[in-house]
Amino acid sequence: MPRATLCHDAASAVRAGDDRAFDELARRYRPGVCALCFDRTRDFDVAEDLTQEALLKAHAAWGSLRDPEAFPQWLRQIALNCCRSWVRRLMPAHADLASAERLPGLGTFEEVTRRQLAREIASALAQLPENNRLAFLMHVQGCRYREIAEFLGVAETTIVGRLHRARGRLRSLLEERRILEYLQHLGDQYLGGECP
Repeated sequence: MPRATLCHDAASAVRAGDDRAFDELARRYRPGVCALCFDRTRDFDVAEDLTQEALLKAHAAWGSLRDPEAFPQWLRQIALNCCRSWVRRLMPAHADLASAERLPGLGTFEEVTRRQLAREIASALAQLPENNRLAFLMHVQGCRYREIAEFLGVAETTIVGRLHRARGRLRSLLEERRILEYLQHLGDQYLGGECP
C-alpha cells in the first residue's frame, strides 16, 4: 500500500478512535525512530526508551498532525525533540559521566574486547556524514530502502547511494584503525627500546 494511502487511511482510523491503526504505523516506523535515537544517544537502551517516548507523544498529539502524508517527517521531528530533551536532562550529570568513562571497567577479556569493538564501531559511525549514518543505522535495524527513503523524505535511489558510501567509509575507517593499532604496536615494540 502506498505511503500516502496508508497514512491517510490510518489517520482516519486513528481519529475515529482505532488504536490498531496507530499501532500499525508505529510498527512500520519504529525501526527508523530507534535508529535516529541511537544516532543521537549512542546507547541502544536509551534509544529504545526514547523511541517509546516518541511514539507515545505522537499518539497523544495525533490531533495536531495536519497532513497525514507527512506522518514520517512529523514522527521524526518528535523523536528529535525527545532526544534533545534527553540531552538537556543529562547535562547536570555530564561531569560525573565524563569522569566515570575514564575509569577502567572490570570484566572478562571477552567483555572488555566486546566493549572495545563497540567503541571502535561507534567512533567510526560518528565520522560518517549524518545522512549516511542514519540510513545505515536504519538499514541495520531492518528497514527496507523504501522505508528509509519515506522516513527521511528522500528518493530510494538516494538511500542506495548513502548506504553504499556508508559501508565503504566504515570499511575504510575500521581497516585504517586496525593498521594504525598494528603500527603503534610495532612502534612500541621496536622503537620503544624493546628487543624482539
